[in-house]
Amino acid sequence: MSPPKLFIDEFVGISNRLETLPLAFAIQKAYGHQIILDWHELDSFSVEGTTRGTVRLLARIGALRVRHCDRALFDTLANRKMILRSLDGPGELLDPIYLETARRVKLAAPLREKFSVHLPP
Repeated sequence: MSPPKLFIDEFVGISNRLETLPLAFAIQKAYGHQIILDWHELDSFSVEGTTRGTVRLLARIGALRVRHCDRALFDTLANRKMILRSLDGPGELLDPIYLETARRVKLAAPLREKFSVHLPP
């Protein structure tokens, strides 16, 4: 059986979408969800532990739309397909993984090479 899918689409600007990642990784850690990002900016960077994909009609059918996630809702997310749009979640789960989440964001190789030329050795 394939893992449940957690989609993050282009619901707002990139900074807000990046803020959803700690909650997405907390859900993945707790329940094994596959995180699928539908962001046009993924040409410029990647996020370890996620997959690039598209949130099409079939993905939306039956998906729980998570806009605010407290602990009570978090505890019900096992085996649920969802579209994640929540910028917050249970602090006891998110606080320990914020820095780990930031380390998962990787600049694309061509951009890294452009920037490294301008940085001192």
